[in-house]
Amino acid sequence: MLERIGQEMGLPLLFTAILLYYAVKLLVFKDVESIRPKGRPPVRDREAYSKEAGILILIFAGISLLSSILMIVHPLLGIGLIVLGTLVMAVRFRTLEEKYVGDKH
Repeated sequence: MLERIGQEMGLPLLFTAILLYYAVKLLVFKDVESIRPKGRPPVRDREAYSKEAGILILIFAGISLLSSILMIVHPLLGIGLIVLGTLVMAVRFRTLEEKYVGDKH
C-alpha cells in the first residue's frame, strides 16, 4: 500500500514542493527575476507583482497537492486536474504580465 502511494503521489508531491519553494521566493523575498525569462522588460510594481504571482503559485501548489491525492483514487482524474490547473494558471499569468509589464508575449 505504501509503495503504491509513493508511486502514485511521488511526482505530484515533488512538483508541489517546487511550487512552494517559488511561492516563498516571491512572497517573502520578492525575487521576481526567478520566475521571469531574461530579456523581458522590467516589472512596473515589483511588490504587487510578487504578491499576486506568489498567491497564484500557492493556489497552483494546492491544485497539485489535490491532484496527487486524486492520483490514488483515479489516476486520470488527477492528471485531468493538473492539466486543467496548468491551463488556468497560464491564462492568469498572461493577464498578470499584461497588467504589470504591458507585455503581450
